[in-house]
Amino acid sequence: MLDPDPINRLGLEVLGLGDYRVVGIATVALFVVFSLVKRVRHKAWPGTVESMRGVVAILSLFGAVSVCCVFLLTKPPAIDRLSDDSRGLIGLICLVGLFGLAFNEINAIFIASKPAGGTPAPTNVPTRS
Repeated sequence: MLDPDPINRLGLEVLGLGDYRVVGIATVALFVVFSLVKRVRHKAWPGTVESMRGVVAILSLFGAVSVCCVFLLTKPPAIDRLSDDSRGLIGLICLVGLFGLAFNEINAIFIASKPAGGTPAPTNVPTRS
């Protein structure tokens, strides 16, 4: 018999893969792949700070997928399918990520000084030479 809600089933299946061991191994594998890409393209390995930022970004992707599965794909939201560690990590990543994004945007829009020479011309308007 066909599942009456295949999207819900998909969300539950993806959440089932969210074990910390799977996420850890996948994070290390993706970090190695991205480090090799950087080595090939830029002829340099990522530095310590770049590596830490990269790992946090990869973990943020897993957090985003988990949040999507919990709140968009499952009905009712399958919060109980997340482990306590996953809930804490996802909550922390969302908090730090959203605050970081918000503060960067607020700084860029309202606080940062304007570039020397005033506001740059819009890119879609032709300029005279």
